[in-house]
Amino acid sequence: TAGVALELASRHQCRVVGLDVSPGMLRRGRRAVLRKDLPESVHLVQGLAQRMPFPEAAFDAGVFTYLLRYVEDPEAAVTELVRVLKPDGIFICSSPNRDVTNPKIPANVQPVNPYHIREYDKNEWLSLLERHFSSVHHYGQNPQNIYFLFLVC
Repeated sequence: TAGVALELASRHQCRVVGLDVSPGMLRRGRRAVLRKDLPESVHLVQGLAQRMPFPEAAFDAGVFTYLLRYVEDPEAAVTELVRVLKPDGIFICSSPNRDVTNPKIPANVQPVNPYHIREYDKNEWLSLLERHFSSVHHYGQNPQNIYFLFLVC
């Protein structure tokens, strides 16, 4: 629904490009962009995280919330994100903590939520991100550690 893109554009007066595979979500997001009167600041594009329709080193920063729980190949999605980030770019991501949201369910078993392909614990996240970024910082997003927040460079 373009919520993060709208927040970034309105708070930081920056240009934001959003990507989503779903035409329905893009329609909802575009309506929200118009309601907030930010069509010059927020541009929404249809595409896959694993094959982004952008040139190399196109972005200063990348942000995603919860993306990897929906993709079949998280390694490809992170590799693609690295490709489109500038060499000195930063990436911020957020995700549920499988140890809290689906305790005792192994990584290779479908999460309780049928829309999620997979959820991750802290060590899985760190392992994935550290393969692609030289600096990875983990922050808890809330006191219960339900969600992770990572800043990587």
